Amino acid sequence: MRNLGGQLHIRCLDVVSTREEAIEADLYQKKHLKGLQLEWASESDNVDEVLDGLRPHSNLKELTIKQYSGIRSPNWLDSRWLLNLTSIHLSYCKRWEVLPPLGQLPYLKVLHMEGFDGVTQIGYQLYGDDDIVFHRLEELTFEFMSKWEEWLRVDESQRLFPCLRKLSITSCPKLKRLPVLSMFKNQ
Repeated sequence: MRNLGGQLHIRCLDVVSTREEAIEADLYQKKHLKGLQLEWASESDNVDEVLDGLRPHSNLKELTIKQYSGIRSPNWLDSRWLLNLTSIHLSYCKRWEVLPPLGQLPYLKVLHMEGFDGVTQIGYQLYGDDDIVFHRLEELTFEFMSKWEEWLRVDESQRLFPCLRKLSITSCPKLKRLPVLSMFKNQ
């Protein structure tokens, strides 16, 4: 199955109990895979290690993670491993507290996050430290983030969201204010 291409949806990852079992899926060898959806059915032990073991090939274009009950992002999402990603959907990862630096992904066009109950603040950890953040992002959606209070613009020298066309924020009742809206204009 090394030549598997197209889209792959792996469900019920809560039955995978170790990083070693996850590595056996050999996702990092599947260079023709364009889309990957990883989904848990319930909370389980060692989810952080299991997700780390599911590192996809760097050619991946679309990534979806659903109902992940870990508190941190996988190592491969933090390391600029997936430079070719164009779309990320993260859904109901309720305990995930610190977001990876997705703003550094050069081809990302769509970012959809929903059900992140552990996130109270968005800022530097999501942006990263590049001069231009979210280079090609066109659509940004936040939904059902019950504890999200602050959206910070950390470094005034960064150029944020130069291509953003659509921003949607739904059911984020504690969000107090948006960053300066001029950040969404072409600068």
